[in-house]
Amino acid sequence: MPVKICKTCNIEKDISEFGTYANSKKCKSTERRTRNSCKKCRTIHTISIYKANPIVRERSSKAARKCHLKNKYNMIEDDYVKMVENQESKCKICNKFSEKLNIDHCHDTGKVRGLLCWDCNTALGKFKDNINNLLNAIKYLGG
Repeated sequence: MPVKICKTCNIEKDISEFGTYANSKKCKSTERRTRNSCKKCRTIHTISIYKANPIVRERSSKAARKCHLKNKYNMIEDDYVKMVENQESKCKICNKFSEKLNIDHCHDTGKVRGLLCWDCNTALGKFKDNINNLLNAIKYLGG
């Protein structure tokens, strides 16, 4: 097995413990080049930067959210804001006001259905979006 010495902790480790450069600009050859610091040292370094600098933490959080909205729901932040405004910051099921609404979507089609509070979104998830289970729960509650 190939090994490499981490430039941060100076410990010889298996090559699998090192990440690779994702950006081809940093990689001159056609092969992906391994990083100089192991994954564990890079994680420790990244955490220390986030803890020391709230601006970096906020910027990273916003970038992650933007990426999540685009990749999972094919939405941009403006789409989410418009949905919140249209629903008047209220859950589509219980109609309670919530400062943070979750995006509800069909797990089969990926289509966004609306915004739900944490409790309602979790409840649907527990019922696995199964209408029969929900109807049985309604009958059960009705006594």
